[in-house]
Amino acid sequence: MTRQLEDIAPNYQRACQRWPDSPLLKRQEANLRECLSNESHGLVEHIKSFIECVCLTTIHDFGKEPEKENPSLTDLLICALDVVGYHHSRRPRHLGRMLSAFNKLANALSDMRNYEGETAHGKDAFDEIISEDYARAFLFAGDAILALLLNALDAKTPNLATTRQPYERFAHFNKRIDEAINIDPGFDETGDRPTLILSFTTNSLYDPIEITVNASQLLYHIDREAYIEILNSLRINSSKKAHPSHLNRAESKTIAPT
Repeated sequence: MTRQLEDIAPNYQRACQRWPDSPLLKRQEANLRECLSNESHGLVEHIKSFIECVCLTTIHDFGKEPEKENPSLTDLLICALDVVGYHHSRRPRHLGRMLSAFNKLANALSDMRNYEGETAHGKDAFDEIISEDYARAFLFAGDAILALLLNALDAKTPNLATTRQPYERFAHFNKRIDEAINIDPGFDETGDRPTLILSFTTNSLYDPIEITVNASQLLYHIDREAYIEILNSLRINSSKKAHPSHLNRAESKTIAPT
């Protein structure tokens, strides 16, 4: 399996693109790619972990939690399908059969992984071929499940208070707000730090919604590079007072965002 992951199973990358700010999903994809490129027998474990991560992220996107305290992959998959609309009472027979087959394959491969271990030392050539065939089948089965979940998500609006999907994915909502909103800016300089007060109203919202934010908060969350540049400029100014020969701007950029 030397081809790129997105060439043979594109929905793993598609899942990462849906939640680009999820560090756990990025790490799972990186593990999967490394394992795939090295043709490692740990591939089964990483595929299973990736699908579990996507199921959990989907569930949390809708403000839900798994029903069981220590859910299995099957439990997570059923819960994720429920939140995107594939409820048991309306689930087509062919879909139920496909999920049943997937679960059986997942269980069988988990048993194989537990028996052989991730490195699979001491196997002969025949067992090597069988194991890679099973791993390839699981890779494709996982891709099919991801496609099912992601296609269902395309037609659903998640819980906007809990979703990890990026701002850009909700362009239709963003456009609706931007076209209707009225913004009245103000400033409060009575405290230790001056703050910006933004008052939002619409034609149907007469009681304004106010957001109060100080400069550091605004810069940190909206433009991290500007936050760093201003912070470095203050460090330069402090250095000038302490040392006549101050650092130039290029040398001062020593702070990086975390």
